[in-house]
Amino acid sequence: MKKLVSILLVLALAFSFSACSDKENSSKKDRSPKNDSSQMGTYDDSNNATDVELPDDGITKPIFSVTKNARIGERKTIAAGGNHTIALKNDGTVISTNIERTSISNYGQCDTNNWTDMVAVAAGELVTSGLKDDGTVIVIGRMKPFHLDEEEWTEIVAIAMSDYHIVGLKNDGTVVASKIVETSRDYGQSEVSEWTNIVAISAGVSHTVGLKDDGTVVAVGKNDNNQCDVSGWTDIVAVAAGSCQTIGLKSDGTVVSTTIVNKNYDDFGQCNVSEWTDIVKISTCDKHTVGLKSDGTVVVAGYNGFNQCNVSDWTDIVDIFAGEKSTVGLKSDGTILAVGSASSDQCNGTEWSDIKVPQE
Repeated sequence: MKKLVSILLVLALAFSFSACSDKENSSKKDRSPKNDSSQMGTYDDSNNATDVELPDDGITKPIFSVTKNARIGERKTIAAGGNHTIALKNDGTVISTNIERTSISNYGQCDTNNWTDMVAVAAGELVTSGLKDDGTVIVIGRMKPFHLDEEEWTEIVAIAMSDYHIVGLKNDGTVVASKIVETSRDYGQSEVSEWTNIVAISAGVSHTVGLKDDGTVVAVGKNDNNQCDVSGWTDIVAVAAGSCQTIGLKSDGTVVSTTIVNKNYDDFGQCNVSEWTDIVKISTCDKHTVGLKSDGTVVVAGYNGFNQCNVSDWTDIVDIFAGEKSTVGLKSDGTILAVGSASSDQCNGTEWSDIKVPQE
């Protein structure tokens, strides 16, 4: 009998230990982080929390919390430089308009025929950049102003480019920028190494703008026209940097802008966006600003000397890009619309098809 009692006691103790262990493991599991490398964090708003994920296109996803409605590392599939237009196709290749080989403006910025495995594109006046699915970046064209540290330029999830510098958003919410080679063009627009929790970037001619995960905005670089005066902005979900201005899209579909100081030389009305509503995307460049409305139509403000503002009849648009002398629109069927300067055939992409539509 004593032997049987001993056996029963041992079994009872073992069962008790097992139950406690399972409870402890369950408690540890409950305390573990909700995020992992395959899922975005949630916007911490008790009234309206939302999960946000990047498109599943092969690049490691950020794992920090994000502002409601912000497009994390938005990747452009269309872009326009000073005299060329480029677009990313569904198969990961990149198509470009042509520049005559004998042209003094030809620096090879259209030589994208051999590009593959691309997930985003960007363009400056005489340069073109592509983001590959492994998080690395290619730059071609007038390379004199650019210097990229290859060790820094990895795990990139989005790119933005101007005529003189390129900016990359990394998957941990930090930002890298090319070093400015031409000192006369250096206004501090590449001083982004201390930025954190960034979810979107934009590169102006001489300044850089970053959208933080809390809906606020940071900017560095030239500020002669108040283009970096964005410290008071809140509830922003997208940013766009131009030559002399910064544009911000708010979560309610309205648009804000910095105020240009030099009215006589730099103000072409590109900041007259305060009455816009129902906007879902923005883009700005030298002298004009473009907004995409929720119904697929497009609005424009600013200089129209090259007919780049003639978009009133556009419909079914899903993305936009404001070039220096042109406006480009991507339709939901993967075709392109373009208006503006006819030089260098930069508006000849209207016959393109199978262009990648950005995933929301």
